[in-house]
Amino acid sequence: MTETASPPLLEARQIVMRFGDLLANDHVDLALHPGEIHAVLGENGAGKSTIMKILYGLYQPSAGEVRVDGAPVHLRTPADGRARGIGMVFQNFRLIPAMTVWENIALALPELGSRLNPRQIRARIRETAERYGLEVDPSAPVWRLDVGERQRVEIVKVLLTGARILLFDEPTSVLAISEVDAFLDLLRQLRDEGYAVLFVTHKIQEVLRCADRVTVMRRGKVVYSGDDVASLDEPALVTHMVGRWIPPLAVAHTSKADAPPVLEVIDLSIQDERGYTILAGVNFSIGPGEIVGVAGIAGNGQLELAEALTGLRPVQKGQIRVRGAELAHSSPAQFLQAGVAALPESPIEHAVVPGLTVLEHMVLGGLPEHHRGLGVDWPRIRAEFAALPEVETLKVAAPDRRADQLSGGNVQRMMLSRIFALDPQVLIASYPSRGLDVATIRAVHQALLRRREQGSAILIFSEDLNELYALSDRLLVISHGAVSRPVDPQTTDAYAVAAMMTTLRQGFDGLNLPAQDTAHSDHAHEVRV
Repeated sequence: MTETASPPLLEARQIVMRFGDLLANDHVDLALHPGEIHAVLGENGAGKSTIMKILYGLYQPSAGEVRVDGAPVHLRTPADGRARGIGMVFQNFRLIPAMTVWENIALALPELGSRLNPRQIRARIRETAERYGLEVDPSAPVWRLDVGERQRVEIVKVLLTGARILLFDEPTSVLAISEVDAFLDLLRQLRDEGYAVLFVTHKIQEVLRCADRVTVMRRGKVVYSGDDVASLDEPALVTHMVGRWIPPLAVAHTSKADAPPVLEVIDLSIQDERGYTILAGVNFSIGPGEIVGVAGIAGNGQLELAEALTGLRPVQKGQIRVRGAELAHSSPAQFLQAGVAALPESPIEHAVVPGLTVLEHMVLGGLPEHHRGLGVDWPRIRAEFAALPEVETLKVAAPDRRADQLSGGNVQRMMLSRIFALDPQVLIASYPSRGLDVATIRAVHQALLRRREQGSAILIFSEDLNELYALSDRLLVISHGAVSRPVDPQTTDAYAVAAMMTTLRQGFDGLNLPAQDTAHSDHAHEVRV
């Protein structure tokens, strides 16, 4: 039960934060008590991550004050925050790729000093990871980990630092269904042990399942805060977030069986960086005007398959054809010229160039680079950028904003608008709704459906079965080095697909797939996690 009689462990009072002309936080009040799970909701750009970073000491506010245990404090750096028992898991990872998991975590452990006991640290990591269902290999180099595995490392790291105030920014965005349940159980356990937990999320069902208090922000201001969570539902919270209720997405699924495929993958095998085969015998095709979804738990080859389909990873064997042209051993530029565009799994890490603006990133990604004399015709490029329909519908940041200073959600918007501007024949989208609020997710989904109607062949990687069931004409399941035969989402229970995500390879031979019937039709199109 939430205890509100004691003073807040952490409190923001009338916080104002400006970045030039941008008012990110407008007199924000936020209190976090011991034994409480406090969820913060809001659209991208609402100021959620900014207030979290102020409470951690990464940013210093333009006005207002932060209090710890009721006393005003000046958090000049994150080290000041950690010294006062504040730990934070960022949406954008804070790991050193060249180091191993245990070395990264050791850097954050305050009691180690100059003496390290690697065996003991690895044992602590394994114990914590096993206890909370967060699979982590302490000896793995971070650069080899996919985005989901890196997120788990961040969570284990903050748990091992001894913090009593835990700040989580989109903590479940890359976790699988079973891991989300374990993570929410973890939050409840921490709350029951007296920890104060503050987390930002776009997943409203998570809030309704575990939060004791909810704060909703819009355009830098707090528009709702209360602890009567039992009286709230999804329509109420969405209305607070965006000012209106957004009804469920209506999708007419199509079949393009008679049309020649746009993308063909034939007997494809791919290796990881160590030379091990991570995927073998992959076969599928996508027709024009078709969306194929790929379901799977992070780390099962999604990253490697997406990279192979864009020329970023060498192919061990097999064929990749676009409109009949063989591209398996082609360069990324050749894939792009053939009409293949992709949203990477981690745009901030793989696509953002520090110091460059949004407009410069659009040109790097394929927006025509018009010249005037010996220079670039930036006014013309700026006008073409403003005319792109997705720039308005996705609310892409201003063209002169530095991309490396944007939130993860705003980087996602920029990257999606850049891909749509290319008008690709094949669109490969890895986790397109990651880090986005409910209104932007709807805009992205509608944009993908428009591209489908215009004839693009679309491949979507996602761990969100709700998203895949809403958009996909067919589904593939990736697990343990194999990709299943196509599954019809209209006739296959979503819980059967969830089970396939953790099955062994022999379950993909076409003999042991779940029956495609409607035996569990009550759950056929929705999975709440």
